[in-house]
Amino acid sequence: MRMNPYRERLTINGTSHRERMVYAAQDFANRHAPESIAYKEIKIDGKQENALIISTNAVNEKIIRMLPGHSFLVGQIVEWRDSYWLITEKDNDDDVTTRGRIEQCNRQLTWQNPYTGKIVSRWCTARKPYYSNLDEDPKIVTSSREFKVQLPYDEETALLRLDKRFMVEIVAGEPKTYKIVSIDTITERFSREDSITGFLVINIEQDEYSPDRDNVELGVCDYFVIEDPVLPVEKPDSKIPDSQISYKGAASIKLGGSAKAFTFSVKGTDDLECTEWICDIPEDYEPYIHMEPNANYARLRADDEATLEGLHFTLTAKDEQTGAAASLLLEVTA
Repeated sequence: MRMNPYRERLTINGTSHRERMVYAAQDFANRHAPESIAYKEIKIDGKQENALIISTNAVNEKIIRMLPGHSFLVGQIVEWRDSYWLITEKDNDDDVTTRGRIEQCNRQLTWQNPYTGKIVSRWCTARKPYYSNLDEDPKIVTSSREFKVQLPYDEETALLRLDKRFMVEIVAGEPKTYKIVSIDTITERFSREDSITGFLVINIEQDEYSPDRDNVELGVCDYFVIEDPVLPVEKPDSKIPDSQISYKGAASIKLGGSAKAFTFSVKGTDDLECTEWICDIPEDYEPYIHMEPNANYARLRADDEATLEGLHFTLTAKDEQTGAAASLLLEVTA
């Protein structure tokens, strides 16, 4: 029997009163948002979007409200009117629209990937120092002020370590260099299924410029060149099957926790008895990370050693028969 046409019409925009109210609110936002003076064309991590950018009491902070069906993640960068803004807050109450807070970026940090030498740049916010003193010696005078810096958390910024140096600016022809003195990898990061989003909070203080090690032209401290890098060469007719390393939860292992399982799989291949597992761990930390490989299956655990917290390392699995391989960036968490 066909449902009463009147009842059918009632359920077009939702089967409950609440669902119909949400739909009505979303429809209202879609129709009237373009009429608002706050309606702007923006980019989020390079993707074109439209959103409401609403002023606050602070000129370098704004409220961002997306249109229904569109969202963002904390730690992404918003490009608007030739300026860059870091998304620092997101309201999880997104039934109608997603809203959050953005802070204007006033610096761009540049450095090199420690493994590949690739030059990396990220927009960030740099705020006023916590204190102001001068450290003097016969050769140089430097400020011991610490600046709070916020920058997106991703596979590149995850590799930053204490004492990493940056050339923040050049004043009157003189490079001003700074080094990391603390890294907060916990407060502003959020675990979402199998990934971690958010941003890093680091403190930097002024450091001595080194003409021998720092490249002013590129704006990179401790510049290095990888001699004769070994690059993979693939024959035109070679066919390497798709492969992956799978696991449960986030891409991390716990300090002092039980061993975590990782499974290597190759599309169209069941025989993976010749799997080779490799952990690329800094030498100082090797004694504290333990791996138990067994064909395409491996278990990893970390000792309860405080210095391991925040450590990132690469886990690689390779099938010697097909040449298929997969790598995974892991983090040690508390």
